[in-house]
Amino acid sequence: MTFFDRDQTLTGRDAIRAEFSTRFPNIAPPYEHRSTVTRARVVAHGVLAVDGTVEVVRHLDDPAATPELYRAFRVLSILTNDGHGWRFREMRIYPAQ
Repeated sequence: MTFFDRDQTLTGRDAIRAEFSTRFPNIAPPYEHRSTVTRARVVAHGVLAVDGTVEVVRHLDDPAATPELYRAFRVLSILTNDGHGWRFREMRIYPAQ
């Protein structure tokens, strides 16, 4: 998983879990993560390229208020199916334009 906005790469499930286990508890409770797949295509048998967007929104104290956008990203993921289900093999995260 490579974050191009902060020049950081995480390699392997353990590194990704450690990073987000540390990061997520430090994010204040009013924040919400929203992911959307915008395109998925078969690259080869058992290989998918998936484009998407990620939005992090902050819920305001007023429950009637629309949440405000805190941060947005574009994502490209490569997934493979090894016969036991789909697994992420590569993920790149770019700032939204």
